[in-house]
Amino acid sequence: MTVVAGGHNGEANWLALVGAVVYLLEFAVFIPLGVSFPAPPETDPVSFYAGRESSFALTAGLLSVLLLGRVAFIGGLRGGLRSAPSAMPLTDVALAAMTASVLLELTALWLTAGAAHIASGSAGREGVA
Repeated sequence: MTVVAGGHNGEANWLALVGAVVYLLEFAVFIPLGVSFPAPPETDPVSFYAGRESSFALTAGLLSVLLLGRVAFIGGLRGGLRSAPSAMPLTDVALAAMTASVLLELTALWLTAGAAHIASGSAGREGVA
């Protein structure tokens, strides 16, 4: 690992490595658990969500941590490319796009976990739909 004088490339490399490993832990966690979520049927989505609140909550909680690895990886990549000023605008866009992507994915997961919790309670069809 080469560190440029006055630079932080070594730290950026570590951030990229840690980010990649944390993100790839998603496969190490979810494949052994066999977590899969088929699409809810259009006829009765409430029964699909009812009884699965713990699965959706576990998935949303774990991915809230693991998906931050994507942002850390792109942040490390951005830091590693500081010596190439022409690449900085592109890495800024990549970091913003990855952050937005992670936030949108997590929001969808949190809403799904909330819908499953509501469906499991007494809210019924009105609370979910």
